[in-house]
Amino acid sequence: MDEAQSDVGSRSPGGPIADYLMFLHGAGGSPLSWEGQVAKLPPGLPARAPWLRGLRPGGKDRFALADAAADVLMTAQLEGAQRVALVGHSLGAMVALQCALDRPEMVSHLVLVAGQARPPKAAMTLQRWALKLVPARRLADQGVSKAKLIEALGEGGQFDASGSLSQVGCPTLVVCGGRDRVNLPASRLFAAQIPGARLAIVDDAGHDVMRDAAGEFNSLLYDFIGHPRG
Repeated sequence: MDEAQSDVGSRSPGGPIADYLMFLHGAGGSPLSWEGQVAKLPPGLPARAPWLRGLRPGGKDRFALADAAADVLMTAQLEGAQRVALVGHSLGAMVALQCALDRPEMVSHLVLVAGQARPPKAAMTLQRWALKLVPARRLADQGVSKAKLIEALGEGGQFDASGSLSQVGCPTLVVCGGRDRVNLPASRLFAAQIPGARLAIVDDAGHDVMRDAAGEFNSLLYDFIGHPRG
């Protein structure tokens, strides 16, 4: 972990405590991306790991980031949650950030994992071209639709919240793997520009930090939202 941010996991006793938690997967992921976190969920904490709207295989919706964000918040409301702690990975981090900007009164905590405020267009274009070479069946075996993934990468490449980070008003934790070179600069930008944001760089973890270092990630997450695992 980054020594300058080594206090990330410690929350003051008077800090906010989450009463509803939602995990948002990335473009190439699925709700199963969070199985290591759901398996260690603190007792009594309601949580969901839904498909992002427009990315469910076989679904007819097209992915649009604003629609995905609105769907997340509506899902929380329908389940009776007045406020929700959002944990987003990669594309899911963009959706979580959009939720916090659109409806700040509804987001109690924000955890941005390997996210971007403004994805590098060249990197996104290269990723889309590389994806076209991947057999659709290989992705389908992982529960991912190739067509929807390409579409989502195109949409995500248009995202730009770099000028709005100072407007985020909820407690924010930024997590990035030490080997995730693409997302480290954006993670540091989040920590610098979101008021009060805390940064955790997890050594020896890559892009899927919540899988590569599940134990350390879970400690960071659950301490941050006021549900330490002990």
